[in-house]
Order: sequence, then structure tokens, then C-alpha cells
Amino acid sequence: MVFLLYPLQVKVELGKQLLKKWFLINSKNSLGTAG
Repeated sequence: MVFLLYPLQVKVELGKQLLKKWFLINSKNSLGTAG
């Protein structure tokens, strides 16, 4: 697991980016289904 070797700060930054992407995809999906 290379992921475990990363410093905590790097993992936090990657997590933030993943959350942003996931949130954008989810909001797009909910807007698409609602519209």
C-alpha cells in the first residue's frame, strides 16, 4: 500500500480533492434527476 507511505498532509489534500469531485458529481446528478 503506497498510500500509507504518504505524509498525512498529502493524504488530507488528496482526500479534499476526492471529496470535492464526489460532491460535484453528486450535485450534478441530483440536479439532473430533479430537473
